Amino acid sequence: MHRSIKVDWARSAMVVALVTLIGLAVMSCGGSTATDPADAGGGLELDENGKTPICHYQQDLGTWTLTMLSLEAALEHLDKHDDAVPGGLTAITKTRLDNQCKKVQ
Repeated sequence: MHRSIKVDWARSAMVVALVTLIGLAVMSCGGSTATDPADAGGGLELDENGKTPICHYQQDLGTWTLTMLSLEAALEHLDKHDDAVPGGLTAITKTRLDNQCKKVQ
């Protein structure tokens, strides 16, 4: 019985950590240079591998490319680049992108 308590505690700690990270991700998207979750196509969503889709700005081409990033990398991109969640606004220029990371005219 003592062993199962340790396993349950470890699982609970992992769930709390994951929920905290997701909460921080959503909160960080609302800053002045980050994408607002209301404008970001619903915000960050992790797949079964812990990755989230991001429209990454290719400065040399002036276009965005759909890529899958970890939550931590996605938050860095949204904070420092003109990237966006597919279907949302880019972080810096507030350019509207569709779900395939193409600029909406």
